[in-house]
Amino acid sequence: MLSESECDQLRGVMKAGFMHMAKDIVPEQFWEEQLARFYSRVLTLDEAQSYVESYQNLAGTPAETKLGQVRSAFVSGVLVDLVPQIRTMAQAFKVPSGGMTPSLLAGDYFIVNKMAYKNQKPGRSDVIVFNYPEDEKLRFVKRIIGLPGDKIEIRDKIVYLNDQILRPDYPIENVDPNIIEEAINPRDSMGPVTVLDDSYFVLGDNRDQSLDSRFWGFVKRDKIIGKASVIYWSWDETVKTARWERAGQKIR
Repeated sequence: MLSESECDQLRGVMKAGFMHMAKDIVPEQFWEEQLARFYSRVLTLDEAQSYVESYQNLAGTPAETKLGQVRSAFVSGVLVDLVPQIRTMAQAFKVPSGGMTPSLLAGDYFIVNKMAYKNQKPGRSDVIVFNYPEDEKLRFVKRIIGLPGDKIEIRDKIVYLNDQILRPDYPIENVDPNIIEEAINPRDSMGPVTVLDDSYFVLGDNRDQSLDSRFWGFVKRDKIIGKASVIYWSWDETVKTARWERAGQKIR
């Protein structure tokens, strides 16, 4: 059970998570359009025009109070109805296992930017959420290692990208010192393979405990849901406590 102060902290991190979605992911144009529609229903045309023309000079005036009331009404009366639209742009996910440790821990709750690849392609090192190829009802989170056309090879846990040792700028883990032969299991040695067009090779940062492209192949572009953005809440189930220090961490 969380204490009262911890509940206050939880409300704070939840609010911060929503604000991240609202400000950093959902396009500003979306909010402008929604507010304009709402204002047109609750304000006269003259009031709306007056607020637009004198917005910078409303401080301390009755008009500022009225505008604050209108915005509060928007939040309490309209925002909930916009959730389905917001979820097409940003969504919260929970990390179910330790395959992305230490970047993401089991029990981390994070926000996925579903707009990240609207105007650009997924990039190497991006942490993505996607439909698991062998059961699309499941959602996986892994890191992109290989882009279309890249050559990937793994030898004794060492990853080679286009015949060069991959030297990541993010932390990885190898928790098992043993080497498994490729004929038995592709975990520690595999390939070389060339990434197919419109596909990506992904690995978990916890290399010894991750079910990823080594076992089931590439992720197709149209199966990618979005890019992992920020951790907004984290719960350690083993000791039944919150990891407050992880709240707000950007995922890299």
